[in-house]
Amino acid sequence: MILRTFIACVLVAGLASRGEAQIATADYIPDSSLLHTGSPIAGFASTPWGASRSAVIRRLGAPRSVQRLAGTDAIVYHQTVLHYRATAVYLFRGDDGLVAGMYNFDLPMNADCEAVYDAIASAIASRYPNDSPLEEKTNASSLSFCDGVLIGKAAAQTAWLDAQGNSASVSIDSEHPRRVFVLYSTRLAFDGVEAANAAEVRRQF
Repeated sequence: MILRTFIACVLVAGLASRGEAQIATADYIPDSSLLHTGSPIAGFASTPWGASRSAVIRRLGAPRSVQRLAGTDAIVYHQTVLHYRATAVYLFRGDDGLVAGMYNFDLPMNADCEAVYDAIASAIASRYPNDSPLEEKTNASSLSFCDGVLIGKAAAQTAWLDAQGNSASVSIDSEHPRRVFVLYSTRLAFDGVEAANAAEVRRQF
């Protein structure tokens, strides 16, 4: 796979009936060994890396929810992006400010998941027209792509990487077959993940 699983932390899923955000797991980031020297990925949703939480709240208003996740503050908004309903999550870490952002597009059952995925990937590509993303789309079934995702036989991931270790990616897979997931991140967002995993291995094994 182009993208590697990196995190075992699940962002809390709230209940729509209580007006809270529904947030997916952040399963993938691009492998840093595949970095290229393309256009800089300078932030998320018109917000530069390093921006403060208060600056984002001043611009967007009060968030739907605020969560504290393993030393990272997350603020959550419901937004419409490319005519699709999305949950937007901004992640902040201490003095580093904004270090990652994500969109979760939860799709109705009658939506063409491949068309939504392709539209989102195309929109990201338009921001980096001189870059060649890392792409992987597979369908090992005899069914349509979306039906293949439902039975665990199809998946798609596309990633853009810059020389500083910042990344943007879009993915869909059978773990969340009715969700397209977009992640923008800096390397700062994941500093210490490998060390934490190694410490866990030492404790458990």
